[in-house]
Amino acid sequence: MVHEFLFAEELIEGRIYRLTTTIDVNKVGDDEVLYKAMKNNKFEVLQEKSDGNFLIRFEEVYEGDENRFKGVDWVRWDEVYTLPKTISGSIDAAKSSKESIAGLSAGPLIVPFKFRLDDDALGFIPVSTQSAKFVVQLKS
Repeated sequence: MVHEFLFAEELIEGRIYRLTTTIDVNKVGDDEVLYKAMKNNKFEVLQEKSDGNFLIRFEEVYEGDENRFKGVDWVRWDEVYTLPKTISGSIDAAKSSKESIAGLSAGPLIVPFKFRLDDDALGFIPVSTQSAKFVVQLKS
C-alpha cells in the first residue's frame, strides 16, 4: 500500500493532523492572547463548531528558539484551542494541514534480503544501507 501525503481536503473530527505552516490560534476562553503553533505540530480535531471553526488539542508541540520567537506564547498539549476555518483570512485550515499517518504503516520500508555465500553459509544484507553484487540460484 502506498500512502501519498497530501493536504487534507477537510478536517474530520477524531483524526490527527500535522501543521504544514506556523499559525496563530486562540485558546478556548481566552480570545485576548494569540498562541503560536509551529509547523509540524500534531493536533487532533475535537469538534467542528457551527461557525466552521474547529476545536483542537495539540498532541505533539514544537517551539522555535529563533530571535523572532522571543516572548511568544506557545500552544500547550493539554489545552483546547480554536483553529479558524481560514488562516490569515484566506488560507483554508484544511490546506494548512496534512493527515498524520502513524503506526505500523508509517515510516520507511526496509526489506531484508537473504542470499547464499556458498552451500552452507547464509548471508544477510539490509537493502537500505548496503549493496552487493550476487547471483541468485534457485534449487529445483
